[in-house]
Amino acid sequence: MARKDLSPQLIADGRATLEGLEEMRLGVQSAMWAYDEALEAWKLCLVSSLVDSAGRRKAYQLLIRAFELGAFPLSMEDVYLRSVDGAVSADVGSASKPPVIYRASSAAPSETEARALQRAFEQTLTGMERRSVPAE
Repeated sequence: MARKDLSPQLIADGRATLEGLEEMRLGVQSAMWAYDEALEAWKLCLVSSLVDSAGRRKAYQLLIRAFELGAFPLSMEDVYLRSVDGAVSADVGSASKPPVIYRASSAAPSETEARALQRAFEQTLTGMERRSVPAE
């Protein structure tokens, strides 16, 4: 099946979602769009040390909390989390259209830095959850 081009709206929504997650202090080392052939859909791939420091399951649990607390143009179904140690390749699509990469980093944070990023993200989410609970 022919693949749809990445729309300007998805590009803008990806940038806004990335910015919102960073305001919540999610440490993102790299971010790019990649095409998932199996789903026939574009996915925003976020490479984060959170996957390495917290583990994949907890990293997704934290990301779900962030999406429940924040107002993002993309949904959780539009986002993949990847480990800093895992290889992510950009799907160039065609020679005439370069991949959309918001950020690419070759340096992973140290284990101490990754744990600090994780704690900061968790603290931000906890603080947002406390503020969202109505006072009795």
